[in-house]
Amino acid sequence: SGIERINAILNSKNNSYTDIGCYQATDLIDDIMHEFQKEKLNLQVNSNFWVYGSKEGIKTVISNLVRNAIKYAGEHATISITLNKGNEIIVEDNGFGIAPAVKKEIFKSNVTTAGHGYGLTLCKKIIDDHQGTITCHSEIDKGTKFVIRL
Repeated sequence: SGIERINAILNSKNNSYTDIGCYQATDLIDDIMHEFQKEKLNLQVNSNFWVYGSKEGIKTVISNLVRNAIKYAGEHATISITLNKGNEIIVEDNGFGIAPAVKKEIFKSNVTTAGHGYGLTLCKKIIDDHQGTITCHSEIDKGTKFVIRL
């Protein structure tokens, strides 16, 4: 099942990605934009850069962040993906935001406002496997921003 697969990834000591390579960040984002073409997504490319790692792994992270924003930000929210210098990918919305108590634990297993509570834990594991960082910034009624640095 999907949850068993997620648990296997979360419990692995080393990554088992089979698609390691160099990819342009815009290629990753183009795939995401196509996946969510029916949604209101804004894209801002301030810098294009090379990403070394698993294309599917990084796409999984960005897709999960976009999917969460669509699900939780509210139907009138704007969702943006921004590529910045310093190998930075930002997924941001202007929705409801995340409560401080939840935000503090956001990357831990079973922390959720709905769903199973594995998505952001998986995102953190994938980014950690790529020697990157992922952080969450959020304010109630102002929105949420996830910053990935690779």
